[in-house]
Amino acid sequence: MPQKCATILACLPIEANGCARMECQAPKVCVERVRPCIGRSCKEIATCETPNTCASVVCPPSQKCHVENGSPTCKKHIPPTRGIIGKAVLDEKQFQDN
Repeated sequence: MPQKCATILACLPIEANGCARMECQAPKVCVERVRPCIGRSCKEIATCETPNTCASVVCPPSQKCHVENGSPTCKKHIPPTRGIIGKAVLDEKQFQDN
């Protein structure tokens, strides 16, 4: 049964999304990456990538791709505090006793 959509921004039919309409020339493979969005059917961006590389693997947001023994794998990634808060500075007054 086809999906019913209120508007094109709310949801995209599977046939019009990602690798469904894209062909890659060998040896490349089609890889779908979901563009972050609030709706339940987010746009999938399709690209042709070389197999057995990190570009051909889509890891969950909490993981990063690393090549080990010639094959890409997703590994848990904990960003350093600096990467999370950037150049933010803690207010020392919060930690002083009154």
